[in-house]
Amino acid sequence: MTDFHPTPLPPPTPASTITINALIYIPELLQPIVDHFERPDICSCILVSRHWNQCFTPSLWHTVDTLSKPWQELFRRHDCKYDLPRDKIAARVRETIASHGHHIRHLTATWNIVLEAVAANSGCTNLTSLVVGSVMYHRKVTPLDLKTVIAALPHPPLTVLYATDQTATPLVQWLHLPWVSNRRIYRTGIVNEDLRRKITVERFWSLVQQNPGLVRLRFPTLGAMNDLSKEYILEQLLALKELRDLDLELTLLDARTILRLFPKLERLRIYNMDGLMVLSAQEQYRNLRHLGLRTYVLFTNVLKVLHHLPGLEELWIKGVAVEPVGHLRTTMASIPITLSPNGPSTRGDEVVVSPPVIKAFYIDETLPRDDESIALLVRRFPRLVQIRAGVNRATKKALWEHCYYLEEMHGVKGGAEAWKRRRAEDKRKRCK
Repeated sequence: MTDFHPTPLPPPTPASTITINALIYIPELLQPIVDHFERPDICSCILVSRHWNQCFTPSLWHTVDTLSKPWQELFRRHDCKYDLPRDKIAARVRETIASHGHHIRHLTATWNIVLEAVAANSGCTNLTSLVVGSVMYHRKVTPLDLKTVIAALPHPPLTVLYATDQTATPLVQWLHLPWVSNRRIYRTGIVNEDLRRKITVERFWSLVQQNPGLVRLRFPTLGAMNDLSKEYILEQLLALKELRDLDLELTLLDARTILRLFPKLERLRIYNMDGLMVLSAQEQYRNLRHLGLRTYVLFTNVLKVLHHLPGLEELWIKGVAVEPVGHLRTTMASIPITLSPNGPSTRGDEVVVSPPVIKAFYIDETLPRDDESIALLVRRFPRLVQIRAGVNRATKKALWEHCYYLEEMHGVKGGAEAWKRRRAEDKRKRCK
């Protein structure tokens, strides 16, 4: 048997090069190619020729994520107290965003310099995803002066009053962000952390306003977001006609209002679930696929909410609030369900709905005392595929008896291997 040797490719000719360049220039053909490339591959492509540089550069900048390389390394260097070229790094980031900001489609901006640079770039209008969350601020040896602060704002205040004396009443210096209800007093030459956060909020909303095509939006984890009126926030969100994924972080908006105003939402993460507890029996939000509750919740409340979300596939909660297990059992027995795939049905004056098809269930924080409560809840999730929670004896037993299709069980030795073996054995028996 002889070894197989592939036929070497012929060297490129002018005609073949022209043809390849022409094909790469077509976006519909280029994008499927780029989807299989890693960032280093794209960097190599832009060095091939001027034509390839023009074609592949936009793809290189489609995604900017400050939580990944090379942005993380830049931030560490910039934030290092003993690294002299800090200001040069910041200037380079601003210049880079100014040149390529119009190519960005997906932006994860946890670094305040990047958020500042993108918000200041009027050409950055093509975002479909904007994720902020926690914001990192670089250290400064000297305090910011008022002139620097005003220059950094996308919308400078109409009036700024100066005071040389902190006790001067008629000429107290303040920086007025027009949409913020809170007003604080600041001494000249000093910008405290509260004002710094408000500037970040201003930049965030400026960026939202100039990108009406946003599909995914994650709010900053900043208390200053709640200084805004709810009417202002909802007005800005209603301008996003394509919005499907909304993470409100710590912003206190009513969940029921959000679902009513945005019935096409597929993913929602909220801090306060009170609004969900007053949904009427007829309110059904079938498009929602992922619900995140960024707080500790009672499972009795979760059960009531789930029956308004028949299309829900992923449920994520921060933790389990303490409640009597007997009360949870009673609640489970009192909620009528039907396994009919035809949606809500009527039994006299009572609306009976199908339970959601939960496939993924996540709990950030669990204690051994939560075991029986979690076990009772997962009994309602027969199509569960993935669970990330504290799995103790009662929960594991409930998963074995009621969740036949389990594929992943995080934090447990052996994971879901026993479930996989059982399915393989059952398949083998059926094939006999």
